[in-house]
Amino acid sequence: MANRGAYNWAKENHDLILRIGFGIFLLIWGLDRFFRAEDWATESLMGHFYGNLGMQVVFVAGLGIVQVLIALSFFSNILVKYSSLLLLAMLIVSTIITIQPMMNYLINGGAPIPAILFSDHFPLLAGGWAIFAHSK
Repeated sequence: MANRGAYNWAKENHDLILRIGFGIFLLIWGLDRFFRAEDWATESLMGHFYGNLGMQVVFVAGLGIVQVLIALSFFSNILVKYSSLLLLAMLIVSTIITIQPMMNYLINGGAPIPAILFSDHFPLLAGGWAIFAHSK
């Protein structure tokens, strides 16, 4: 009987659970991008991707700030419709940018980074859309 109550609570609050999950994800990535922007723009695991795009450290730090602000919006349930649209826009641009590295990786082989970024965009896009669709 107690499990049914937890199931009903989760079913009734699935948008809250989704916002919290995405908020945690965005907060971690956003803070890391902000505090380690130089690594992100040049040498780290994702530095290959961001470095190839010619992104400056300030731009990467700015992306981190935007991600943290979206996370705070999701946590507080304030302006969620707008912040989820911003998240979707960021994900769409990032997905388009990673198509070429993924095709190169599939055809020519080599290092999976940044091509692997392409595969994680689809569940992120679906989740971002779900947050947008449930926001008021």
